[in-house]
Amino acid sequence: MPEKVDRSSRTPGLELFTIMETALILNVSPKLVSRWIQSGALPALKLGPGKRLVRIRRAELEAFIESGLMTEQRTPSAS
Repeated sequence: MPEKVDRSSRTPGLELFTIMETALILNVSPKLVSRWIQSGALPALKLGPGKRLVRIRRAELEAFIESGLMTEQRTPSAS
């Protein structure tokens, strides 16, 4: 019988989220999360062959939320 993995012993801040998971957490579209990553506002890791897998560290996501950049960039600018 396979052993259960104790995920509570993970190193804090090393949990990784996909773009979709990040969008669900922030209640925004995956497209907006991708734009934040492309602009450099939200740091992300590019993994795997061709670096096509994008993952966001929990610590980076928390810092992004605390920075206020998320709310500033969600609000349409007045032109």
